[in-house]
Amino acid sequence: DSDGDGDGVSLEKPFQSTSFERLEGKLCVSLMTRNGRVGCASSNSNNEESMTGILLHYSYILKSAQMDESEDYVALCNDLEYTTSLVTQLQSIIGSRLKGIVLVNSTALPSTSTNSNNDNNNNDNDSSSAYRHSPALAQPHDSGYTWNPYGDGMMELDMYGVPAALVTDSEMASYLYKVAHSQSLPAIVSSFEGMYMGGPSSSNVDSSACLTWKDISDGNWSPKCLPLGGNSVWASTQGQLGQKKTLFLTSNLDATSMFHDAASGANMAAANILTLLMTAQLIGTLQSQLEELQYQSVFALF
Repeated sequence: DSDGDGDGVSLEKPFQSTSFERLEGKLCVSLMTRNGRVGCASSNSNNEESMTGILLHYSYILKSAQMDESEDYVALCNDLEYTTSLVTQLQSIIGSRLKGIVLVNSTALPSTSTNSNNDNNNNDNDSSSAYRHSPALAQPHDSGYTWNPYGDGMMELDMYGVPAALVTDSEMASYLYKVAHSQSLPAIVSSFEGMYMGGPSSSNVDSSACLTWKDISDGNWSPKCLPLGGNSVWASTQGQLGQKKTLFLTSNLDATSMFHDAASGANMAAANILTLLMTAQLIGTLQSQLEELQYQSVFALF
C-alpha cells in the first residue's frame, strides 16, 4: 500500500516496473500476411503500457465458477497443452481478463505433469508443441498429413490481445508450474511489458501496412516488422519442367513459427541457404552430363 509519500504506489496501482523481475523466454510474435495478422500481440486498448494478471494454471481458469470476476489472469500451461482449443476456451471464459499466456517447457517437468490436465482440453492433438506451430500459412490444417502431424490450425488464429512467452529454463519452468498449481502459495503476478505490436485493432494491419509504417512524430519510415518468408526463389536444370521426373532440393529462407526465436529454421536459415547453393554449384559442374541423369533437378528456397 501507499504511505502517501508520492512514490506512485497505491492500492489501485500496486506495482511498478521495478516490482518485477525479468523472466527470460521466447516470445510469441505477430506474423503479418497479405490477409492480416496471425500470432500474438498485446492489446492497445486504453493505451495500456503493460498487461498484468495473476499467474494461474489454465485448469483452474477453466473452472470459471471458482474465478474472481474482478481479477485479471495470466494462464500457464506446458507447450504440449498449448493448442487452439485451449486458447479459444480461455478467451470465451474470461475474455479480456486473460492478459497473457506463459508456456513452460514440457521436457523440464515430471512426466505426470504433462498428462495430468489434458482432460480439460478437448483438442485431439495434445501432442502439439510451441516448437512445432509452423505449418504453411493459409493452408488447410489436417493432422492426417504426414508432414504436419501436430497441426491444429493455431497459425490461423489471431491472438491479438493475448501475448505469450515460452520459458525454456528447466528450473524456472518447474518452479512456475508448481506455483501455478498451488493455491496455498502466494500468487505470482505476471506482467507483459512492451509487447504491443501494431495497430489499434486486430483487423487493420497486414504485411504491406506493417512494412510501410511511418513514425507519426516525424513522418519518417519506421517499419514495425521485417519481411518473413514472403517470397520463394527457384530454378531448374535443363530448362522447362516435365521432360523428366523432378528431384526437388529445397531449403528455407526463414521460419514462420509463432515462437520465432525457438524455431531452428529462424536460426539456421543462412547455413541452409549456403548449403543449397553449394549443392547447386556442385551439380552445375556436371553440365555436360545432365542429360544423362535420370531426374531433372529443381532448387528452391521458401
